[in-house]
Amino acid sequence: MISNFVKLEKFDGGNFIRWQKKMKFLVTTLKVVYVLNTTRPLEKEVKTLAETRERQKWDNDDYICMGHILNGMSDSLFDIYQSSISAKELWEKLESRYMQEDATSKKFLKRKNKDKNSSATKDNLVAVIYELNIIEDVEFWWIDSGATRHVCKNKELFKTIDEEDGSILYMGNASTVQVKGKGTVEIEFTSGKVFTLKDVFYVLDVMKNLIYVPLLNKSDRGGEFYHHEYFESTGIVHQTIVPYSPQQNGIAERKNRVLEEMVNAMLSYSGLSKGYWGEVMLTACYLLNRVPNKRNKIIPYELWKKRKPNLNYIKVWGCKAIVKVPEPKRKKLGERGIESVFMGYAENSKAYRFMVVESNDSYPINTVIESRDAIFQENRFNSIPHPKETVCSSVQSLENNDTLTCSELRRSKRARKEKDYGLNFFMFLVEGTNDPVTVMDQFATI
Repeated sequence: MISNFVKLEKFDGGNFIRWQKKMKFLVTTLKVVYVLNTTRPLEKEVKTLAETRERQKWDNDDYICMGHILNGMSDSLFDIYQSSISAKELWEKLESRYMQEDATSKKFLKRKNKDKNSSATKDNLVAVIYELNIIEDVEFWWIDSGATRHVCKNKELFKTIDEEDGSILYMGNASTVQVKGKGTVEIEFTSGKVFTLKDVFYVLDVMKNLIYVPLLNKSDRGGEFYHHEYFESTGIVHQTIVPYSPQQNGIAERKNRVLEEMVNAMLSYSGLSKGYWGEVMLTACYLLNRVPNKRNKIIPYELWKKRKPNLNYIKVWGCKAIVKVPEPKRKKLGERGIESVFMGYAENSKAYRFMVVESNDSYPINTVIESRDAIFQENRFNSIPHPKETVCSSVQSLENNDTLTCSELRRSKRARKEKDYGLNFFMFLVEGTNDPVTVMDQFATI
């Protein structure tokens, strides 16, 4: 039993009541819990053996109890409370500091109602709040992406409100509170912009007004990522960076650079023109959603679909392919396949996209078609031969003991002209291969 209690989560300032109960179970099992409620026996001038043993036992049990309490705390809190004189003093300090409020909390997370004695049912349970920090300012709003509903305790902040009976809000301490109504609240920012919250619950028993934000959208003021009506209907908060400061939106800028580099590499390898950058971009995004990254080993597709994708159908973008002519378009005499280039993956069907590059009786040139029946030639591309395919034509294979034949170098047919260096120099144009060998031969040529 003791080995199971030792593996307690370190107390970091949050969920003190739960941690306190677990710690009390531990020290009770060790039979040292009494030191938390009693003081050390007083020393007397005349000591008996029984009193000496009782005081020594209390000191030993106090040391064990205090050690287990400090061992169950995080390093930062351990450094703060290790100077306590006794376990009783340490216990009282923790209760006075963390009993009324938790320093940190896992706030607004969804939880299933596992309390069988709770009065909430599936029919009237409308939202979940895990824990709330105590803040006296009722007009203070907290933005959080883990909540399930907007919650407000001040009725005066509501622009419109409808009384509601029967709805229940599930709290983090396994209790439930009654939802008094539901309406709309308008929040005005210092910039003058007004943000409207719809379907806000009016609850009296919460300590903080809560803004439920499913997503935060951040852009560089370009406008391509902003849609006011859609953001307002879904509750998305749109944030913008300082003008001409792309470093403030580093995640999006880095992702754009990754896509740009992939597009350049795929276009260069395939030999196609830059006009097909849109098709390449879609394929690059398609592949990035199916490969892991450094931060998260789980791929985006698996996070969204809750299952691993099948990658056996992935092909090299831009390669040549022979697409099978559909049965209705097939003729008795004619081609059964269409020469085309692989352009990517279909968006709304399980098929590939191809661009026709040769004339045929079924489709005109440059037509994009979708098909799943094709033969891919992943080593053939549009126009550029690749290093694995290029072979030097001047070198023959030596596997069969063949010999290399070297042809004579081509000589220039231009007439050689005498150069003029002035009156102080004389130039002699010597033809032939009889170059002088000795000094006497050199003088003989003068």
